[in-house]
Amino acid sequence: MVYDGVQEVRFNGKTYQHKPGHIYIVPPFTNVDYLCNDSCTQFYLILSAELPGYGSIFQLDDIQFEFPITADIQASLRTLLNQVDNVPLQNYNPVSLIYSQDLQQAQIKMSPIDEWQITAIAQLLLTPFLQSLNYEKNESIFFNVTKYIEDNLHQQITLTDLAKQSNLVPSYFSDKFLEHFKLRPMAYLQNKRVEKAQLLLTTTHYNVDIIADMCGFKTSPHFCRVFKNVTALTPKRYRESLLVKTENNNSTG
Repeated sequence: MVYDGVQEVRFNGKTYQHKPGHIYIVPPFTNVDYLCNDSCTQFYLILSAELPGYGSIFQLDDIQFEFPITADIQASLRTLLNQVDNVPLQNYNPVSLIYSQDLQQAQIKMSPIDEWQITAIAQLLLTPFLQSLNYEKNESIFFNVTKYIEDNLHQQITLTDLAKQSNLVPSYFSDKFLEHFKLRPMAYLQNKRVEKAQLLLTTTHYNVDIIADMCGFKTSPHFCRVFKNVTALTPKRYRESLLVKTENNNSTG
């Protein structure tokens, strides 16, 4: 959400003018270019949201990325800010040890009621974006499938395992999945494994062998090959590119 100032943001081949009074979604692990001629004050929320039958809403091509802030959202944001303390980071590099330590120290202890309220606010903030989707309720048969994938990424998963989650014959399930997600089930699974690997490369110091195992890849060479096919970078180069990019942003910010 933008408090004041204007910032130009480019991602997914489009340019957005981030301006006051609007809220935006930027998909995870997306290369983003920021440009601000003067100054811009913003508030970021890092969210994970799974929509039944769709998986992560941030990966959907037909979702709108910008909405004006309504009075309800403004009131909810004020409540959220009162619940969450601002914690300054000593280092903005996500692969640095200090960054990880800062985030660990920033963990906020709250009552179950406060957690309930914050979850409700996050859902309210996402509602306009969800309403922009062409959501078909009969496709919610995939809810169990996407949840099974998220819960079992570290395990070996077969097409038969996924088909069982929707009570469909594997061949028919694969065709229906392709029709809905524009990907075959095993390709979707592979993308989810790579997405988790990106998160681990960004936020932890685990080596490639450990990350490969945590993401369900049989061997490290297989993990590196798949990761490069999806991101055009090896895991090592991906982590190094984040380090260089963040250091450049810090030196010019």
